[in-house]
Amino acid sequence: MRGAGGLARQGGVYSGWWRGDGARLGRGVVEGSRSVSTWDVEASLMMPDGSRKYTHAIAKPKRQADGSVLWTGVILDASRIKEAERQAAETEARTRSAIVEALGQGFLMFDHNDELILSNEHYLALYPQLRGAVR
Repeated sequence: MRGAGGLARQGGVYSGWWRGDGARLGRGVVEGSRSVSTWDVEASLMMPDGSRKYTHAIAKPKRQADGSVLWTGVILDASRIKEAERQAAETEARTRSAIVEALGQGFLMFDHNDELILSNEHYLALYPQLRGAVR
């Protein structure tokens, strides 16, 4: 894998990846080549128009008789899946907020570590000094 580092530095194969993903991908390929282990990674591409595309790559390396590594795999466009996940998370947050804010009393929610993770405006009206300390 002598070429991977050079391509990353010269702006080749890994230059269009989003904010550090290229370096992470390059390290993954080098490590996968050394250990001959499957490469399964999600990363984002910066498109020429500035938009972002999401990818999911899976490849399996095979060491060749001459010591080189042949990779067989695929890079899939996962943009629709990522967009659906983002929309679902936004919908969940809006729904949760609507339900919690519709309650007529103060409301608090704690996680499994007893960390306060959610409150409503009724609670914050009762204890305004806690605004900013809770979500």
